[in-house]
Amino acid sequence: MPAKLSLLGGFPVKKLFVALVLSGGAPSLEGVAHEPGPVVDAGTPTMAAPVVNCTITGHVELVRPTNARATEPVVVSLERLANSPAVKTDPPKTANLYQRDLAFVPSWLVVNKGDSVAFVNDDPDFHSVFSVWALDPFLIPQSRKSVSGTRLFDVPGLVPIRCDIHSKMRAEIFVLSTKYYAVADSRGNWRIEAPAGKWRVRAVERNGASVVTEVSGCDSPVSLTLVQGPAPKQVRRDGTNYKYEP
Repeated sequence: MPAKLSLLGGFPVKKLFVALVLSGGAPSLEGVAHEPGPVVDAGTPTMAAPVVNCTITGHVELVRPTNARATEPVVVSLERLANSPAVKTDPPKTANLYQRDLAFVPSWLVVNKGDSVAFVNDDPDFHSVFSVWALDPFLIPQSRKSVSGTRLFDVPGLVPIRCDIHSKMRAEIFVLSTKYYAVADSRGNWRIEAPAGKWRVRAVERNGASVVTEVSGCDSPVSLTLVQGPAPKQVRRDGTNYKYEP
């Protein structure tokens, strides 16, 4: 006996199904069991490589003139090169530089770009503070005891500091663009804790002479030879010689 066909709107269901398939309008197969397709591996999420810290050590030989003091500072710093870890900066700070016993105390400072220095007159004498460094000249006018003036240092480099009244007053401020630095000890040895990477190693002495090399990864020790530059001539802010000192 021929199979009975249900009618849908007077049209045989079997013929309706065939017509839909041929026309691309096949009914949904939702809920119908089927073989699973191939599984696509989305891959394991990429994790950032952990930062490897290094202790980079070295020695800098400072070749001095015969009359130079043995305590001249040499500042060694690491400057970021391509593909080296990003340097996270510290919050700005303020350091003190005193005018005491007709001298700047201490006679040199190391600060980071963006730090400030407060110049505090600790003498009964009047003092001024100035720098004629071409990249960031400034003047803090004459002041009496206990008066201070503060200056922001945001240009990296070696900043000479002088008093416009007293010719023997001298200081230098090393303004660095990196927090990874060290001051070589009396034997010229230094060590810096920093992330592994490619770094420019720069050594600078207070007269302005410098030497540069590069280091990769945790390579050390690093040997440097630095010839000290001549001491700058002490002149007043207008370029004239000191004539009278009270």
